[in-house]
Amino acid sequence: MAEQESTIQSSLLDFTEAEESLIKASNTGQTAAISKARITAQLALTKEINRSSRAFIESNTKLIESQNKQSARMAYLTIALVIVGAVQAIGILIGVFWKG
Repeated sequence: MAEQESTIQSSLLDFTEAEESLIKASNTGQTAAISKARITAQLALTKEINRSSRAFIESNTKLIESQNKQSARMAYLTIALVIVGAVQAIGILIGVFWKG
């Protein structure tokens, strides 16, 4: 029963062989269950922190790429706005000087 529980727990947490051997080695002495539970929890926590850190980094990378695209678009729009303003100014100047 305990071996089956260990196998189920290991398959859910996706432990490597080295991590499995560490968990099995913790089954010594009078506090075997406590040691095994502590080590299993620490390994699971380490894996979850690693997984969430990678997801956070990936999310930030996508955000940076999106911000860069938006910045480029804003630069193009600003240039277009300046050109339109310059054309309007030239049109006004031509209108003022054309009339004479």
